[in-house]
Amino acid sequence: KITAMKLDIDAPEVTESFDDSAIASGGGRLTLTKTYPRIIKSVNITLQDDGGTAAVARVINKHRTLGPLIKCYSATTLSAPNEVAGTVDAIVRGY
Repeated sequence: KITAMKLDIDAPEVTESFDDSAIASGGGRLTLTKTYPRIIKSVNITLQDDGGTAAVARVINKHRTLGPLIKCYSATTLSAPNEVAGTVDAIVRGY
């Protein structure tokens, strides 16, 4: 007689990295080369000093089929930052 059962389902983690990814003014998506069957858990980005005006890069969303949306901003004013072009390195993790 079975009185209790616990089922754990584990999916292998998927990871890929992006070097020197150009982000256009207004934002851009990282072009995924791997399949994320469930979710993208994290997107870690590092803004590069490429000589431009970008001071901050942000992950706007983590879309698993279109790719994560990244935007770069200047530090002209913190209350109303301007979207600018920038260059990032990124690591995407999911499963």
